[in-house]
Amino acid sequence: MPYCAIVRRCRLCAIFHPTIKKLPVTGAGDLIFLWGYGLKSQENTARCPKTTAVLETIPGLKTALFSILAPGAVIPRHRGVTKALVVCHLGLKVPTDRTACRLWVNGKILHWEEGKSFVFDDTYPHYVRNDTEEERVVLLLQVMRPLRQPGRALAAAFLAAIRISPFITDAKKQLSKWDEKYRRSEGGG
Repeated sequence: MPYCAIVRRCRLCAIFHPTIKKLPVTGAGDLIFLWGYGLKSQENTARCPKTTAVLETIPGLKTALFSILAPGAVIPRHRGVTKALVVCHLGLKVPTDRTACRLWVNGKILHWEEGKSFVFDDTYPHYVRNDTEEERVVLLLQVMRPLRQPGRALAAAFLAAIRISPFITDAKKQLSKWDEKYRRSEGGG
């Protein structure tokens, strides 16, 4: 199923992203999780079998989601929670005036292009603006940063702790409720 069909059928709020939940986001958008901190959404990955097959080949993948940024949306300046991960954005649907839709990372402005990706360290200050009348959709990935020991062990321990924290366990419960609601709306349960 192409991402646009998923976007139309599977609107989902930001349940796995601690930073976004605390920000005064303007205009918003949606996050559709396939993986969140290493936890796979069975429902959403089943809806995207080709994407899932590719994602399952990525070493160190921790998070994979479709990020939909609404027209006029602003995600204020913030920082990621750990240096253990790096972030990759793959442009899927980019506004016609791509220069009016941007990611600012520590003083550098980046613009998405359909079919192209970039990688950045989200622990640097960054913000997002979509000053267009069109949605922006990217596949956002978080993968383990290549580290030597003992950094690799510390990063793994930190991410393991996040997975058992209320932040993730509560999000998993919410995702399960959303999946059940979606199944009922589709006549599947």
